[in-house]
Amino acid sequence: MCKILNGKDPETNTEEFGCMEPALISTTEYLLSSPNASFKNPDTASTSFTIRYLSQQGKFQEALSLYVQMHGSGLLPNTFAVSSALKACARILCKVGGVMIHGQVKKLGLCKVVFVQTALVDFYSKIGDMEVARNVFDEITERNVVSWNSILAGYVRCGDLAMAQNLFDEMPVRDVVSWNSMVSGYARGNDMEKACTLFREMTERNPASWNAMIAGYVECGKIEMARSFFDAMPQRNNVSYITMISAYSKYGNVESAIELFSEKGEKDLLLYNAMISCFAQNNRAKEALQLFDEMLQSNANIQPDGMTLTSAISACSQLGDLKFGKWIESYMSKSGIKMDDHLATSFIDLYTKCGNIDKAYDLFHRLQKRDLVAYTAMILGCGINGRAKDAIKLFEEMMNANIIPNQVTFTGILTAYNHVGLVEEGYNCLMSIQKHGLVPTVDHYAIVVDLLGRAGRLEEASELIKSMHVQPHAGVWGALLLACSLHNNVELAEVAAKNCFELEADSSGYHSLLANIYASAGRWDDVKRLRGEIEVKEASVLVATPFPLWDSWTRPWSSMQENNLCPEFIGLNNSQHGVLPLFFSINPGAVREPDISKETASDDGDSPKHSCNCLGRDTIANAAAKIGPAVVNLSVPKGFHGITVGKSIGSGTIIDEDGTILTCAHLWGDFHGFSSASKAKVEVTLQDGRAFEGTVVNADLHSDIAIVRIKSKAPLPTAKLGSSSKLRPGDWVVAVGCPLTLQNTVTAGIVSCVDRKSSDLGLGGMQREYLQTDCAINQGNSGGPLINIDGEVVGVNTMGVHRAQGLSFAVPVDSVSKIIDHFNRNGRVIRPWIGLKMLDLSDMIVAQLKEKNPSFPDVRKGLLVPMVSPGSPADRAGFRPGDVVVEFGGRPVGSTKEVVEIMGDKVGKPVKVVVKRANNVTETLIVIPEEANPDM
Repeated sequence: MCKILNGKDPETNTEEFGCMEPALISTTEYLLSSPNASFKNPDTASTSFTIRYLSQQGKFQEALSLYVQMHGSGLLPNTFAVSSALKACARILCKVGGVMIHGQVKKLGLCKVVFVQTALVDFYSKIGDMEVARNVFDEITERNVVSWNSILAGYVRCGDLAMAQNLFDEMPVRDVVSWNSMVSGYARGNDMEKACTLFREMTERNPASWNAMIAGYVECGKIEMARSFFDAMPQRNNVSYITMISAYSKYGNVESAIELFSEKGEKDLLLYNAMISCFAQNNRAKEALQLFDEMLQSNANIQPDGMTLTSAISACSQLGDLKFGKWIESYMSKSGIKMDDHLATSFIDLYTKCGNIDKAYDLFHRLQKRDLVAYTAMILGCGINGRAKDAIKLFEEMMNANIIPNQVTFTGILTAYNHVGLVEEGYNCLMSIQKHGLVPTVDHYAIVVDLLGRAGRLEEASELIKSMHVQPHAGVWGALLLACSLHNNVELAEVAAKNCFELEADSSGYHSLLANIYASAGRWDDVKRLRGEIEVKEASVLVATPFPLWDSWTRPWSSMQENNLCPEFIGLNNSQHGVLPLFFSINPGAVREPDISKETASDDGDSPKHSCNCLGRDTIANAAAKIGPAVVNLSVPKGFHGITVGKSIGSGTIIDEDGTILTCAHLWGDFHGFSSASKAKVEVTLQDGRAFEGTVVNADLHSDIAIVRIKSKAPLPTAKLGSSSKLRPGDWVVAVGCPLTLQNTVTAGIVSCVDRKSSDLGLGGMQREYLQTDCAINQGNSGGPLINIDGEVVGVNTMGVHRAQGLSFAVPVDSVSKIIDHFNRNGRVIRPWIGLKMLDLSDMIVAQLKEKNPSFPDVRKGLLVPMVSPGSPADRAGFRPGDVVVEFGGRPVGSTKEVVEIMGDKVGKPVKVVVKRANNVTETLIVIPEEANPDM
């Protein structure tokens, strides 16, 4: 018959219950099902067991509550109940409850029971009262290893490593917990030398031992050492992965964090939290929300907690995505997740950044405790949303509550002072920043310079810039220059402009602002000189580099160089990534063959007629006139702290009567991702002078193509799209643009290359092809059409490049047509990614490789794989550096372009690939392409 063991588990030498009588089980089930139920027939054994069970399951509040009920019912608690209740008090840091139980222990005469004494040591250690903990410890006559570990952990926790070391040296028996306490103590104290010495001396290690070393090196900033310990771990747990992912997040190495996250097979909530937080903290908000959605969709057993939701809300704030934020709020309500202060503060930040100050105020007033983060979110939100008085009131309220502001708080309050023109208050606020132990940032100075300048106190603004402890950026001098234009101060304007020119040499906005100041002063010679400089600058400057985000695409590569398969003459460009290039094939049957006998007469009928390979006197003029009415001017204001200091200008082409305009995406260079640019506004002016407010309905930063739409009741002129697939080097083309004068600029030239590679031009990111011409492309016609002599659009003007002087580049219209097709079908361009870098083989390259390594496979054509991205679809499929792809999707291949054409926009569908390896070993692999950076 089952019975209760006499207080101890014979294997662990700790108090434990063994088997229980059926009656005891039923009583326990009753108490578990209703912990607050009144005791009709309570008994010590069943109640004590229930308290211990609740404590072991982490339900410490319930365990303590049941212990109080037990005491109130008149039952005397046994050692099981006392030790479990003390454990609960230690975990929830209930000092009053633990001290009261200590008093009961003395009354009940349990002071000499080692398990109760150990529980008391653990309790006082965890609440930081080491004096009482040591007194209790010294009273223990028969100390076990758990007793020693409890007092040892207490000294480590409070940072007294000297005392901890003394105790550690005195311990008669040490287990792995003892060693882990000391290792983690030295690691937290940044004494990694001692931690490492102890770690090497350990005869037994568990995952906690390794994790302590990893965490210690992370705290010291030695991420590579932390990673080396991680890689050497014989068995990693989720804590190991979370520690490394958090470390990579802290130091901005998101790609390595992704690699580890992908490597972990079974993921729990904490692991998802770490990765979502990593994305959110490193301004990769889209990926944070995508992973959050993936967690909800694919893991029915994993429900988000407060940390998950906080990171997701932060991502919504970065994107200004109020709709998703409201969905999260609705999800919380449906799931019964309580809106605590931490979550409410995150929502306050979201609502203020999205302009809904009233909703933010409602949440703010409902906070139980208003801390620095909550006040800062409200102050900054009110400041940037024109609620200056509210921001000032909140700042004063925060200061009265003795909450010390941070730098973001000061940005918010200075913005508010600037908004209402409180000069003295703003200046004094700037001067007070250092009193709070902070250093004013450049942006703080810029706001106050603008504040002083608007008030006409230009000399003070200038002196403030001179007194700055940091180097002022162009925004600071730009604020002074703008103030000079408001108050016609030519002398200071020249000083400010000189610094702006030096700091932002490529910007012509400051030249225009100074020219306007000269014009107001009647200095027309200087105006003429500056206008000339602007024209030269616009003709020579790199008009656009629409690839500012490519660094975030970099993926770690495994290289084949260690296998000596890569000859020296193969120049692998490390700036290119594992995303296959975007080429677009054209269906020959869908292309209209050019009618070479077609002739275009001149307007006056006197000019000779021409064919496609013979230019007449008015050929270029006629082509430009044909498309001219459909070419429009686009203007995007650029601001600084709400002040417009210039405009990004370009051209576009109306390609549909519904108001669809084709242009380039780099006009919205201040936006970080497609979703931001997709809702941007743009000023559109037609040749006939009509002006519209356009909306960017779609953009693809990778190819630098955007679609703008305007609404017009009157008919709109449209251009005709031609074909770029039939262009040959030597064909005449014309670049057309519509500058602010609303008279088209027209530059003619020839096509010098029909497929110039982006890598040839030193441009990072995925491989692209351009039409290379000697037409002049500048800010005026960037985004405008490149046309053939029939007046048909064959490309979109995009840029000039310093290293290719005299040449300009356009996106081929056939590629543009494919991009528009992607927009219409998918809402974005879908680019399959498999994670391979591939190199087209030639007889010469094969010969070089065979000479270097005789085991290289016998192939005449194919694609060499020099690199495979870890964790990529190709990596999972079994590709190796050195493979030669000979078949892809059932077709023989000899170029990367053929592979891209076979994949098209197919994502998630298996593709069979045949590769040859050393010694002519043939392998068939199955790879499933994924979408590469859908945000782009």
